[in-house]
Amino acid sequence: MCIRDRDNIVDTPNGIGQKLAKHFSHQAYKAILPVLFSVNIIGNPVGLFRNISTGVKDLVEKPREGFEKGPLEGGYGVVVGASSLVRNTVSGTAGSIGKITDSLSRGISALSMDKKFMEDRERMSQQKAHGVREGLKQGARAMVSSVTKGVTGVITQPVEGGSEGGFKGFAKGTAKGLTGLVVKPVTGILDFASKTSEGIKNRASTKEATDERARLPRTFYGREQYFKDYVENDAALCYIMKKAKKGRFAECRFIEGFELHPDPTDSSNSFVLIIAYECVLLLNSKNQRVLWWFRTDNMAKVELVQNEMLVVTLREPTKKLPERRAVISTRDARLCAHIAEALNAIMDELMKAY
Repeated sequence: MCIRDRDNIVDTPNGIGQKLAKHFSHQAYKAILPVLFSVNIIGNPVGLFRNISTGVKDLVEKPREGFEKGPLEGGYGVVVGASSLVRNTVSGTAGSIGKITDSLSRGISALSMDKKFMEDRERMSQQKAHGVREGLKQGARAMVSSVTKGVTGVITQPVEGGSEGGFKGFAKGTAKGLTGLVVKPVTGILDFASKTSEGIKNRASTKEATDERARLPRTFYGREQYFKDYVENDAALCYIMKKAKKGRFAECRFIEGFELHPDPTDSSNSFVLIIAYECVLLLNSKNQRVLWWFRTDNMAKVELVQNEMLVVTLREPTKKLPERRAVISTRDARLCAHIAEALNAIMDELMKAY
């Protein structure tokens, strides 16, 4: 029990002193340890651990929460959890590197004994890099400035010192110039690393804040990109389509999507079919992996097989469909007919366009 929670302590003066010493040493240990591991010179490991643990937590909890609602939501949870882990790891690592390099740069810049250089460097470091490009730009500017001042200082500082303090000032300026020739470029390189890391960290943090939204973006449908009442399932499918294969289908115009269950007795055997004006995709419901896809202008024929299966014949083979046949199995005659109608409508529209 903590000593402050004890009332009416009865003990010898020596015993009370020992209890007080034990209590305050324990409190000091608890207070100093987080501070020690949060200092910039060692990269703030507490912050790094916090970022990574947040990502790991999301990687576990987001899919679990999703699969409680359904396979599609579970797959989306896997995507969100994995992206959170990557984002937080990158943000934490870049933040730690930035803090280490910034602290080293501050310390090394003091060795230059050039007050104006240190003030200029401090002024430049106050500018925040909000993205990777901005970080690279600010870092490059700081590095070029430091290298330039280091080289020119070999000449200018002895001259300035001599004009102000005679021979003694000349000698002091020469020492400053020669020291700066080494110290200032090293400071610039560290500032470049610090600003680049800051830009990466802030970019990852900004993306995290953007991702924390109440719902997914509204879906716009078809070639005309019209909108209707918000449909959560369509928004999720459209989001999955635009993120699939590193954004390869980001510009495709979503029409509709379906969850397919070829075997009703096996809930794990489920797929997602997404129809866009430019392409058709079949994905695994659990991991959102694209099993096959084809461009809609590559369709040659759409035919029903036993009312529960659809076969799309392609004009040209693709990497995933070398036999030029895409099979869509639904176990639902009405849904199968609807998909066939949607695909034929796209074919007719494309033929009119040509």
